[in-house]
Amino acid sequence: MVEKTPDEGAGMIIADVSGKGIPAALVAMLIHTVVKTQEFTKISVGSIVKKINEVMTLNQSVSGFTRISSFATLFCGYIDCGSNTLYYNNAGHMPMLIFDRAKSRFEYLPPNSKPVGLFPEFEYPTAVKKLARNRILTLFSDGITEAINLKDEEFGQERLEAVISGNEGKAAREIATRIIDEVTRFTEGREQFDDITLIVIKL
Repeated sequence: MVEKTPDEGAGMIIADVSGKGIPAALVAMLIHTVVKTQEFTKISVGSIVKKINEVMTLNQSVSGFTRISSFATLFCGYIDCGSNTLYYNNAGHMPMLIFDRAKSRFEYLPPNSKPVGLFPEFEYPTAVKKLARNRILTLFSDGITEAINLKDEEFGQERLEAVISGNEGKAAREIATRIIDEVTRFTEGREQFDDITLIVIKL
């Protein structure tokens, strides 16, 4: 989810729930519901993730059908467009990929806390990253980098980087489309193993 905020900023969240099927879908819906009740600001990022964790771990000590037995990795962030500053928490998710167009260089923002749904009362700190213009920010699930072709090769981060850098002059939506197209071409019709989720933001 990407959401424009009243102060001309932008909030974002991407999550990957463990497991598949209806149980995983219910957890994904729960996360979405919690996020919709929160407001993205530079001071709320950590508290949003903490709230998600609290809801997911609320029934951990209760036996039976009410217990949530799933967890999720997620990246929650807020961009202050006025100062070009990113406030974020990466709860065990894939690193955010930042491409510096001026230097043709990639940087990764790795996890800085644990996945949600595992540890009650866990604290989720907010990290701060100063950005600059001519950056492309990419958030993705492992369904992209771990997509497998008929030779059992993974798409991998190097191919993802090549698609981003090779299409840097295009709009964010076009870059996202090219990434999906390249993953589809790479897998050569092989059945999709995992969900593919992607956010591309161009500064």
